[in-house]
Amino acid sequence: MKVMNLMLSAAFLCLFVGVAQAQYVGQDQQDEEQQQVEPDFEAWCANGTRVLERAQVQASRQIGMGQFRAAAQTLLETLNRGVTRPVWNIKPITYRLIGHGHALGTAMLAAAGSDERAVKATVNALEGVYDLILDSALEIDRGYYRTRCGYCGSRGVRAFDLRIQRMVGDLLALVNGHMTYQRGGAVYPLGPSRAYLVGAEVVSGNSASELEQLVFAESLGCQIVDLDDVYSTLSGFNRRSSTEREKMDMFYDTYERLDVIIGELRQGRGCFR
Repeated sequence: MKVMNLMLSAAFLCLFVGVAQAQYVGQDQQDEEQQQVEPDFEAWCANGTRVLERAQVQASRQIGMGQFRAAAQTLLETLNRGVTRPVWNIKPITYRLIGHGHALGTAMLAAAGSDERAVKATVNALEGVYDLILDSALEIDRGYYRTRCGYCGSRGVRAFDLRIQRMVGDLLALVNGHMTYQRGGAVYPLGPSRAYLVGAEVVSGNSASELEQLVFAESLGCQIVDLDDVYSTLSGFNRRSSTEREKMDMFYDTYERLDVIIGELRQGRGCFR
């Protein structure tokens, strides 16, 4: 388990957390603002650091004792109420990822029922959520966010969009990367296929929503349409009775479709190559 590599880095989260949805100011203003951490921003993320760190420590101990369900609950409850809602109109990328992660973990844990393999898969995905929160705070929020203007584009609007695009690829990889394993050249779900399919439904819908908010969203129309289609397909499939063979067929189809989209987003590719 990867749990809690974030622990050593969590102390730095206060420097990094920011707000999503782009608004831009001039280069001179941006350069000046980069020289300081605004008090309200610092106070908000300092609190977030403390609660995330406490959750990691507690969940790590629970996993060490084989208490995977308790660890999942610890991580989920912290995502749900451990970080206070920011006061700004534009909300942080990291705050939005907290919401996406909570939705993913809640849906997976509900789908897991009493299946311990599914519970372990949920914990693995939530570990990935915590890593993604820290990575996005460092790579996106620290470089672009100012509380008075949201995301200020000192590096350009396109560069900001590309950062978000790669982040969305990593969000999708929470299911394709953290909820699968490979053996003998084939890929399999980590736990029952239903857990993967429920998780894929959640992240595909949330990922399409994130891409739609970008300034250059039109260039990603192909990926947005594909993600909406995956979400729509899984929404119907996950709500009807199906055989295990049908679930595995859907798993392979979904995995392959998301794998292509993840690769395109991480490479900064859109509809217009």
